[in-house]
Amino acid sequence: MAPRLSLILLSSLRCNFAAFNMSMDFLAKDSSEWENDASFQSSQQVICSITGVNDFAERGVALNEDYSKILTKDYERRQYLLQAVE
Repeated sequence: MAPRLSLILLSSLRCNFAAFNMSMDFLAKDSSEWENDASFQSSQQVICSITGVNDFAERGVALNEDYSKILTKDYERRQYLLQAVE
């Protein structure tokens, strides 16, 4: 891997681990030892619990649009209805 690319990836990795308050200590060990490392296990739990937020947001928007179209065909009344719901 090119040195510049590895620095970018490492920097991104550090930011992601810091954002979720995860330790990177296990990276200093051989990968064969990671499964028994507490910091690896806790980081693995955090990463596995992350869900795709964008998918939920897109479904919510689509549901909202479909529901408002059922209630009224008039654009202005629909906008009023959406404001009232907010």
